[in-house]
Amino acid sequence: MQHFVAKTRNRRARGLTLVEVLCATALAGSLLAGILVSQSAHLRQIRAAEQHRIAIGLLNRMLERWTAGRNDVPPDGDYPVPESTDWVCRVARVDAPDAKVLQAQIARIELWSSDLKVQGRKEAASVEMLVPAEGRPSR
Repeated sequence: MQHFVAKTRNRRARGLTLVEVLCATALAGSLLAGILVSQSAHLRQIRAAEQHRIAIGLLNRMLERWTAGRNDVPPDGDYPVPESTDWVCRVARVDAPDAKVLQAQIARIELWSSDLKVQGRKEAASVEMLVPAEGRPSR
């Protein structure tokens, strides 16, 4: 009996079984796959955050120009952004009962990157602001 136990112990000391190697390989593969998926998601989030940061800066400069120069918000439609060829500004006025009391409208201004439109994603940044109703002088 002791002879049998000694043989088993020696056999185990020599190496791993095929099942152990397969389990270790499967575990390592699934860990690597998880790391790659999370890295890909992280890179997408970084790109979206960078697009959002750029859009906020462009939108801020546009709003400063419109308010400082006493220029009105342009009519509804899509316009190229002056500082960048990759970006488009969309202006749409929204009727709101509360704004009509003030003889005003809500203008929604959205910034789109050509990359975002191709991917079918939503705007990178948007803002809604109260503007004088059409046909009413701005100041």
